[in-house]
Amino acid sequence: MDIKPLDDRLYVTAQPRLDELEQLAEQGFRTIISNRPRGGK
Repeated sequence: MDIKPLDDRLYVTAQPRLDELEQLAEQGFRTIISNRPRGGK
């Protein structure tokens, strides 16, 4: 997973896989915002 910081509190990455969610939580991430358009396009 290539996580890039935008500032000290906001990061961006590609959509995480289900098996990566626990890893993100262990790293301190608490909220995920999905900006994918409906329909997966």
